[in-house]
Amino acid sequence: MKLVDNSLKSALDNINKNKQIGWFGEKQLLPYHLSAMIAHETMHIGQIIAFCYTLDIDIPDYVKESWALSGK
Repeated sequence: MKLVDNSLKSALDNINKNKQIGWFGEKQLLPYHLSAMIAHETMHIGQIIAFCYTLDIDIPDYVKESWALSGK
């Protein structure tokens, strides 16, 4: 995981932060695009956690700890 983290950090350190991305017919700066992707992924993780609570599925300890969950 450390190798992947370092690779991602290197890629982000070397990007042009003023680069624009085509975004639903408009142009957005790359940091905006990346932020939207992270927020979207976070929403999906929250959905999975909600399903686990609803279906009484145990949530792994590392998920509970990293998300500061108090439930099962």
